[in-house]
Amino acid sequence: MDKQDLSLEQQVWQRVRARREDSRGNDLRQLQREAMELATIYGNLSSRMTGRVQEGIRQLYAGERANAAALAGIGILSGSGGESLKRWQPGKEDPRKQLLRCYHRTRRCMTEYLARSAEPEYGLVFEKLAKREGEHCVLLAEILGAMG
Repeated sequence: MDKQDLSLEQQVWQRVRARREDSRGNDLRQLQREAMELATIYGNLSSRMTGRVQEGIRQLYAGERANAAALAGIGILSGSGGESLKRWQPGKEDPRKQLLRCYHRTRRCMTEYLARSAEPEYGLVFEKLAKREGEHCVLLAEILGAMG
């Protein structure tokens, strides 16, 4: 292989790697956005609930804020993000319907975190995030059961 072919091959691989890193950064921001949206829903719902349900929702809120912070940290460490995201406002639908949707969103996030737990650099962080999301699924089921 001559120098020109080798140079061309290196340029192609640099573009491929750059696209892959951009894709990872966008995926990471999407996960961070999802965590922030869940936190916003829980923050809004906590003021509308009382007793044990309110306490459970506050735990969910704190957990999703922690998830969003960890994802932002991964973005900073990897050089693919870390910037703040736009504020989002949830609708005013029935709290039970919101929590049902949150359960399914949380389960999807847990699956995504589990898939990323094999990554060599940040796998341990994703493993912890997946575990937290699993605990959130249990807590959401308990809250929904308590609401009747």
